[in-house]
Amino acid sequence: MRGTSDQAEGLRRLLAPARTRALALDTTALPLSAGRAVVALASACAAAGRDVLVLDAGRGEVAGALSLTWRHGLADVLAGRCRAADAVLATPAGFRLLPAGRLSSPLEAKDLGRALAELAEAPTLVLVHCGGAQEPLLRIAAAGELLLVAGSGAESLTRVYARIKELARREGRRSFRLLVCGAKEAEARRAQQAVARTALSYAGAAVGFGGSVRAGSAPLGEDWLRVAHALEGWRLAELGPRPCAEAVGVYA
Repeated sequence: MRGTSDQAEGLRRLLAPARTRALALDTTALPLSAGRAVVALASACAAAGRDVLVLDAGRGEVAGALSLTWRHGLADVLAGRCRAADAVLATPAGFRLLPAGRLSSPLEAKDLGRALAELAEAPTLVLVHCGGAQEPLLRIAAAGELLLVAGSGAESLTRVYARIKELARREGRRSFRLLVCGAKEAEARRAQQAVARTALSYAGAAVGFGGSVRAGSAPLGEDWLRVAHALEGWRLAELGPRPCAEAVGVYA
């Protein structure tokens, strides 16, 4: 009976539709190299075997980092001005890119899920990039992790703390992860711990370690790949035909 049960469970998993998970990225504290950081993480996730789509709700940093131009965005898809396939760009870095465009109202997870369902192949991982513009998009992945990307210098870490304080006050978010770029792991952990102590004391927010990337690390180097593999143990939001995003333990 046990063998039959295991076979049935395996068959159910095999036939189950692939789930699309979402991770919110905030690069407010890394304005000059935001696009390169998002491209590097998306490339590493794609190299790790995920079908990745970046929803770029920043200021066009991702397309700019790849020297891509675009005509349509998610706003056009939702307004019925074009199909999702017409707005999604293939990139030479191995992932797909969907510019947000000018959204007239905050986006719900179900809206994004519906737009992605139009694609012939839905992504398994959506990186929702916000760099200070169109911040309501962060709510798409509100049930999952929010990864803050910062440099190792005092100015960038001050920016990231201000961002934590702002989101804790305005959005009620109390949980973050911090990815520190331009530092070895030991230095990055010291920076994360310093930010975490301040955030807990003055904003009531927890800041976990999101990884470290040494200066000059290639997009497909070991540092970025390590961050990409670490995502497997994070709580990511699930996008689908539900009225809101649902937190899940891991992504597959």
